[in-house]
Formats: sequence, structure tokens, C-alpha cells
Amino acid sequence: MRIVFCINSLNRFGGGQKVALTLIDELLRMGHEITIYTLEQPRVSEIIKFYGINLKNINFVNLFPSFLKRFKEIYYRFYYGDYILSKRLSKLKGFDIIIDTSSNGFHPISNKEAKTFCYVHFPMSVKPTSTFWKLYLFPIYNKIGYSYEKYDKIIANSYFTKEYIEKIASNVKEIEVIHPPVSTKYSGKDAEKLAEEKENSILTVGRFAPEKKLCFLIEQFKKMHSFNKNWVMDIVGTSSIYHKGYYEKMKKISKGYPISIHEKISIEKVDGLYRKAKIYWHAKGYGETNPIMFEHFGITTVEAMNHGCIPIVINKGGQREIVDHKINGFRWDTKDELYTYTRKVMNEEVEVEAMMKASIEKSREFDESVFRRKIITWIEEMT
Repeated sequence: MRIVFCINSLNRFGGGQKVALTLIDELLRMGHEITIYTLEQPRVSEIIKFYGINLKNINFVNLFPSFLKRFKEIYYRFYYGDYILSKRLSKLKGFDIIIDTSSNGFHPISNKEAKTFCYVHFPMSVKPTSTFWKLYLFPIYNKIGYSYEKYDKIIANSYFTKEYIEKIASNVKEIEVIHPPVSTKYSGKDAEKLAEEKENSILTVGRFAPEKKLCFLIEQFKKMHSFNKNWVMDIVGTSSIYHKGYYEKMKKISKGYPISIHEKISIEKVDGLYRKAKIYWHAKGYGETNPIMFEHFGITTVEAMNHGCIPIVINKGGQREIVDHKINGFRWDTKDELYTYTRKVMNEEVEVEAMMKASIEKSREFDESVFRRKIITWIEEMT
């Protein structure tokens, strides 16, 4: 079959790109012909090196006009880019399937000739209410909406996302949940071996941006350091620096403490930090009430758990589907709870190795093979 993908960019090396590329890789293995419509020329060699997925037999169509390149971020930020993609793909001919892993249904794709699927990471924010934003978005304002019924199939990345879609879209069809793919290589039997490599290290992984609450975690570590001076903290950036000012603030407030901030490091080095860390912290959503600011799944939490890290994560969003409280990790709501659960692990007031084993075993539920198997099933069912 001829299959086309709607992906605004493959160059951001995040969870959305991981989902799209794993799906593409599986469909290529099945013998399908793949075309990708995008807004940014993919850096193919970098993508192949980072993900290990062959893109050489794929046809790329870049819809973003070269003379508007300097305004690219404005287009991404205010959804014009996805609007361009949706309009073009809705009129596309000669394809059997259109898969949208980019727009979250914000600009629906409705094509009379092809089956259409939308993988929703999380619904975009609601229509603007201020006069300024209404005027700014006037060219596309009337097109903004959650018209999920226009797709033949809606897939959510978590039950948290599914429940939110159902709240805002009364006419939505049945939604299937397929968690994002995570490359897991360890099983419970490896817990003892991984325990031998562990050091007194706390790890957090995520892009350097305010919504990840990395400065908040740095401050919490600094408070704990006065009582636990033999512990260190590692912070890994998963992509290019999105917020330069925030990155500089992180470096500034970390000075004088055993906190290492890792920018643009190899997968092998990230793997080593996962193996070293006893504790994994995650705080996205702290102090927030808008669900769009929560972690909607949590790929790095699963990766950490597979390496035997004990997760101590915020009790919000998709993290609740990953971490079973006091069984394979801890979920916290307040700073005091974050402190308490971290001290319990630091002082080994819990059975650390048993919790590590449970953490590894839970991570296997989100293995990439599960994602690929479910993808094959729904493609076969729908076609």
C-alpha cells in the first residue's frame, strides 16, 4: 500500500518523532511504500544515527516555502504549519492511508480516497478568546477545532490523553490507546547485575525548558545536599536547547553543587547515566492546573525504570499509568513528599533491589515490540 505521513518536523528528536519513526520502520518492514509530508527538510543522516531507522527509501515532500524559513518557529508555534499540512493532505490523491502524528487533530485531515488515522499526543489548547489573538489567527481561526470524527481512527498515547479527548469532544469515535514505543533491553533477571553498577546519583532527562521544572528540581537537590553530601545529580537534555535563558539559569543556580548538566551527549553516554542512577526524578506539571502542562505519557520515566532506576515522579498525567506507588517507585504531590520518598531510597528504608526489579518488570509493558504488534493489528483491521 501507499502510505503518507503528516509530520511537521523530524528534526526535534523527541517522543513524537520516536512514535512516527518507529511506526514508519514497521510499515517499511511490512513492504509498504512511505511518503512523508513535512515542513522542514529532515536531517536524514542525523536521524538515522540517532534512531537507527533506515530512511533512504522514503520520499520526502517539504511544504514549507524557503522564503519563509526565518518565520518557521512562528508557524510552528501558532499552528499555521499544521494547517498547511492538513489542507494539502486532505486533497491528496493516489494514497491508501494517511497517518497524522503531528497535529493532534487541531487541523483535521479529511480525505475521500484514503483511510485517515490520527495519533494524539495531547489535544492542543482551546480557541483564543482575546481580540488580539483572534485577529492574529484570523486566517485560520474558523478552521480550529477538534474534529476527530473526520478521521477513520483515533489513537491516544495514554489513557490520560484519551480521557481528556473524551471531555472536550462529545462526537469522538472510539479511541484506542497505544502507548509510545520504548526501547527496553533489561528484564527483572538483570536487577542484581544493574544494582552493582548503581551509584548515589539522581537523574532527570528532558529538554531544557521551563515546563520541565528542572530549576525546581535543582533547588530541591540543593536542599537535600546539606543532609546527603555523597549524592550527585545529573540532568540530561534530550534535544537542542529550546530556551537559552532557562538553560543559563540552570547552570547559574547549580554552581557549587555536584550537579552535572549534559548537553548534546551521545546515546551511549545517556545509557551510562541511566545505569549509574539509583533514583529518577520527574516534575513536569508541578504547580500547574492546565493538563496541557502535564507529562502526557513519560518515555524517559520508562527508560529509567528499565535501567533499574527507582522513579520518584509527580502524581499527574501519564506518569500515573507508569509508576505504581510504593511498588515500583513513588508518586508525589508536594515538595515534602518528594523529599520524604527520596530520603527513604537514599537511606535504604525501602527494599531497594526489590523495587528496582519491580521497576524493570513494569517498564517491559511499554516495550517497542508491544507498540509494533498493536500497530500491525490496527493497520490490518482498518484495511
